[in-house]
Amino acid sequence: MEQVAFLPLGSIIILRGTVKKLSIAQRGVQLPSEDDGAPRYFDYGAILYPEGLVEDQLVYFNHEQILKVIFEGYRDEDDALIVGELNRILKTLDEDARRIHSQAYGRNSQWEKKRMPLNKLR
Repeated sequence: MEQVAFLPLGSIIILRGTVKKLSIAQRGVQLPSEDDGAPRYFDYGAILYPEGLVEDQLVYFNHEQILKVIFEGYRDEDDALIVGELNRILKTLDEDARRIHSQAYGRNSQWEKKRMPLNKLR
């Protein structure tokens, strides 16, 4: 498994197929699938920008789905340590955990809890 060049927390991005800006709030997220409870892995969890966390809506996606980085968050030695640790852990994850159930959500992204579809970001 290749290393992920994780963006720092606070980075502002736009996903492919959307126009809405998101702010990265989580990295290396593993969630249970709604279908079978099997773990699903996402590189990032993000909140709406500039709105912030609205109720409990988060969007989960992977690095390759980022179309554009608007702003890159703060990096320092602590960030580098965390990114290194995340990549070390990713090497140990089962490949099935990286498999994303994309049929229901498209582009390997999903809104957790509220399940807001990606077309709401357009």
